[in-house]
Amino acid sequence: MQWFKALNRAVSSDRPLGINLIVAFLSFVGGFYLFMLLASLIVLNLLSAITPLTFSFQVPSPQLFNMANTRPMKITVLQAPNFAASVQIILYFSVLAFLYLALARGLHLNKWWGYWGTVLLELVNIMVAFSTSRNSLQMFTSLYLPLLILAYLLFMLVQRRSFSRRET
Repeated sequence: MQWFKALNRAVSSDRPLGINLIVAFLSFVGGFYLFMLLASLIVLNLLSAITPLTFSFQVPSPQLFNMANTRPMKITVLQAPNFAASVQIILYFSVLAFLYLALARGLHLNKWWGYWGTVLLELVNIMVAFSTSRNSLQMFTSLYLPLLILAYLLFMLVQRRSFSRRET
Protein backbone atom coordinates (compact mmCIF):
# COMPACT_ATOMS: atom_id res chain seq x y z
CA MET A 1 0.00 0.00 0.00
CA GLN A 2 2.95 2.34 0.62
CA TRP A 3 4.20 1.94 -2.94
CA PHE A 4 0.75 2.94 -4.22
CA LYS A 5 0.84 6.17 -2.20
CA ALA A 6 4.34 6.96 -3.48
CA LEU A 7 3.25 6.27 -7.05
CA ASN A 8 0.17 8.43 -6.59
CA ARG A 9 2.30 11.31 -5.27
CA ALA A 10 4.69 11.00 -8.21
CA VAL A 11 1.91 11.00 -10.80
CA SER A 12 -0.19 13.73 -9.21
CA SER A 13 2.67 16.22 -9.01
CA ASP A 14 2.77 19.74 -10.38
CA ARG A 15 4.86 18.53 -13.32
CA PRO A 16 3.28 17.57 -16.65
CA LEU A 17 3.16 13.91 -17.60
CA GLY A 18 5.73 14.43 -20.37
CA ILE A 19 8.31 15.71 -17.86
CA ASN A 20 7.59 12.73 -15.59
CA LEU A 21 8.15 10.38 -18.53
CA ILE A 22 11.44 12.08 -19.41
CA VAL A 23 12.54 11.84 -15.76
CA ALA A 24 11.69 8.13 -15.75
CA PHE A 25 13.60 7.59 -19.01
CA LEU A 26 16.68 9.49 -17.79
CA SER A 27 16.57 7.59 -14.50
CA PHE A 28 16.36 4.28 -16.35
CA VAL A 29 19.31 5.13 -18.59
CA GLY A 30 21.32 6.38 -15.60
CA GLY A 31 20.51 3.18 -13.71
CA PHE A 32 21.60 1.15 -16.73
CA TYR A 33 24.95 2.95 -16.86
CA LEU A 34 25.33 2.45 -13.10
CA PHE A 35 24.67 -1.27 -13.57
CA MET A 36 27.22 -1.37 -16.40
CA LEU A 37 29.73 0.39 -14.14
CA LEU A 38 29.26 -2.18 -11.39
CA ALA A 39 29.38 -5.09 -13.84
CA SER A 40 32.57 -3.80 -15.46
CA LEU A 41 34.17 -3.31 -12.03
CA ILE A 42 33.33 -6.90 -11.11
CA VAL A 43 34.54 -8.31 -14.44
CA LEU A 44 37.75 -6.27 -14.47
CA ASN A 45 38.47 -7.22 -10.86
CA LEU A 46 37.88 -10.89 -11.66
CA LEU A 47 40.03 -10.74 -14.79
CA SER A 48 42.87 -9.02 -12.98
CA ALA A 49 42.78 -11.71 -10.29
CA ILE A 50 42.97 -14.72 -12.63
CA THR A 51 45.08 -13.41 -15.50
CA PRO A 52 47.34 -14.12 -17.17
CA LEU A 53 46.00 -17.65 -17.47
CA THR A 54 48.55 -19.83 -19.21
CA PHE A 55 48.71 -23.50 -19.98
CA SER A 56 52.01 -25.27 -20.27
CA PHE A 57 52.42 -28.62 -21.99
CA GLN A 58 54.90 -30.63 -23.97
CA VAL A 59 54.75 -30.47 -27.76
CA PRO A 60 56.31 -33.20 -29.87
CA SER A 61 59.18 -32.27 -32.09
CA PRO A 62 58.79 -32.27 -35.87
CA GLN A 63 60.00 -35.85 -35.97
CA LEU A 64 56.76 -37.64 -35.27
CA PHE A 65 56.52 -40.04 -32.37
CA ASN A 66 59.95 -39.16 -31.03
CA MET A 67 58.91 -38.36 -27.46
CA ALA A 68 62.50 -37.84 -26.36
CA ASN A 69 62.65 -34.65 -28.41
CA THR A 70 59.73 -32.72 -26.97
CA ARG A 71 59.78 -29.02 -26.18
CA PRO A 72 57.69 -27.08 -23.66
CA MET A 73 55.04 -24.74 -25.02
CA LYS A 74 53.01 -22.09 -23.24
CA ILE A 75 49.65 -20.83 -24.46
CA THR A 76 48.11 -17.76 -22.87
CA VAL A 77 44.35 -18.16 -22.79
CA LEU A 78 43.43 -14.92 -21.01
CA GLN A 79 45.54 -11.79 -21.06
CA ALA A 80 45.51 -9.25 -18.25
CA PRO A 81 43.22 -6.29 -18.95
CA ASN A 82 44.90 -3.14 -20.20
CA PHE A 83 45.12 -0.62 -17.35
CA ALA A 84 44.44 2.50 -19.43
CA ALA A 85 41.47 0.95 -21.22
CA SER A 86 40.05 -0.32 -17.93
CA VAL A 87 40.26 3.13 -16.34
CA GLN A 88 38.60 4.67 -19.41
CA ILE A 89 35.72 2.20 -19.20
CA ILE A 90 35.21 2.88 -15.50
CA LEU A 91 35.35 6.66 -15.95
CA TYR A 92 33.04 6.53 -18.99
CA PHE A 93 30.31 4.63 -17.16
CA SER A 94 30.79 6.71 -13.98
CA VAL A 95 30.37 10.03 -15.80
CA LEU A 96 27.36 8.86 -17.81
CA ALA A 97 25.61 7.33 -14.78
CA PHE A 98 26.15 10.47 -12.69
CA LEU A 99 25.13 12.80 -15.53
CA TYR A 100 21.88 11.01 -16.36
CA LEU A 101 20.87 10.55 -12.71
CA ALA A 102 21.73 14.17 -11.83
CA LEU A 103 19.73 15.51 -14.77
CA ALA A 104 16.79 13.28 -13.89
CA ARG A 105 16.90 14.65 -10.35
CA GLY A 106 17.09 18.23 -11.64
CA LEU A 107 14.08 17.72 -13.91
CA HIS A 108 12.20 16.02 -11.09
CA LEU A 109 12.78 19.04 -8.84
CA ASN A 110 11.93 21.56 -11.61
CA LYS A 111 15.43 23.07 -11.60
CA TRP A 112 16.48 25.24 -14.54
CA TRP A 113 19.86 23.47 -14.78
CA GLY A 114 18.07 20.13 -15.10
CA TYR A 115 16.04 21.48 -18.00
CA TRP A 116 18.91 23.07 -19.90
CA GLY A 117 21.27 20.20 -19.07
CA THR A 118 18.79 17.76 -20.57
CA VAL A 119 18.45 19.92 -23.67
CA LEU A 120 22.26 20.00 -24.01
CA LEU A 121 22.51 16.24 -23.41
CA GLU A 122 19.95 15.53 -26.12
CA LEU A 123 21.81 17.81 -28.55
CA VAL A 124 25.00 15.84 -27.81
CA ASN A 125 23.10 12.57 -28.33
CA ILE A 126 21.88 13.85 -31.70
CA MET A 127 25.41 14.82 -32.79
CA VAL A 128 26.74 11.42 -31.67
CA ALA A 129 23.98 9.67 -33.61
CA PHE A 130 24.89 11.56 -36.78
CA SER A 131 28.60 10.85 -36.40
CA THR A 132 28.41 7.16 -35.48
CA SER A 133 25.47 5.80 -37.49
CA ARG A 134 26.38 3.29 -40.16
CA ASN A 135 23.04 3.10 -41.98
CA SER A 136 19.69 4.85 -42.10
CA LEU A 137 17.89 2.46 -39.74
CA GLN A 138 20.55 2.87 -37.07
CA MET A 139 20.41 6.64 -37.50
CA PHE A 140 16.63 6.68 -37.15
CA THR A 141 16.65 4.53 -34.02
CA SER A 142 19.47 6.60 -32.51
CA LEU A 143 17.74 9.91 -33.28
CA TYR A 144 14.12 9.11 -32.44
CA LEU A 145 14.09 9.51 -28.64
CA PRO A 146 16.56 12.43 -28.43
CA LEU A 147 14.60 14.37 -31.07
CA LEU A 148 11.31 13.58 -29.35
CA ILE A 149 12.61 14.72 -25.96
CA LEU A 150 14.24 17.81 -27.42
CA ALA A 151 11.11 18.82 -29.32
CA TYR A 152 8.97 18.35 -26.23
CA LEU A 153 11.28 20.38 -24.03
CA LEU A 154 11.85 23.23 -26.50
CA PHE A 155 8.45 23.63 -28.12
CA MET A 156 6.17 23.23 -25.13
CA LEU A 157 6.39 26.73 -23.70
CA VAL A 158 4.46 25.85 -20.55
CA GLN A 159 7.19 23.38 -19.57
CA ARG A 160 9.94 25.90 -20.23
CA ARG A 161 8.28 28.53 -18.04
CA SER A 162 8.06 26.14 -15.10
CA PHE A 163 11.86 25.78 -15.11
CA SER A 164 12.73 29.33 -14.12
CA ARG A 165 15.98 30.39 -12.46
CA ARG A 166 14.24 31.18 -9.20
CA GLU A 167 15.10 28.73 -6.45
CA THR A 168 12.09 27.31 -4.65
